[in-house]
Amino acid sequence: HGRIMDTDHNNDILSLIQSSMDKYGRQERLVIFDGTTIDGDGASRSMTTREQFELFRGATTLIGTHGTALANMQWMDFTNQDPNNVIEFTIGPYQYDANEYNRNRYRNYFQNFWGM
Repeated sequence: HGRIMDTDHNNDILSLIQSSMDKYGRQERLVIFDGTTIDGDGASRSMTTREQFELFRGATTLIGTHGTALANMQWMDFTNQDPNNVIEFTIGPYQYDANEYNRNRYRNYFQNFWGM
């Protein structure tokens, strides 16, 4: 569908996030979630549902692409933090005027889901 992020762009975004965390003194650990974990013996395996729950329950911020990439936000604990700690972005060749994009494309999403 033409909205696949290339590796260089992905690495640039991760670098920008990490440098911003450093700049603003954020002590959290940047975790790249791909559904896998490394066992004590160094072998990679799929995370259990419980492990995914615990990872996202302890997350202070979630950054991801629009769509199912943000599905695990349901496990985050917003009782002691601001739900604005979810940062959503889109990828791809599409160019939108930011005001038009936010006002029209996500009007229903913002109003009905976030109550804005």
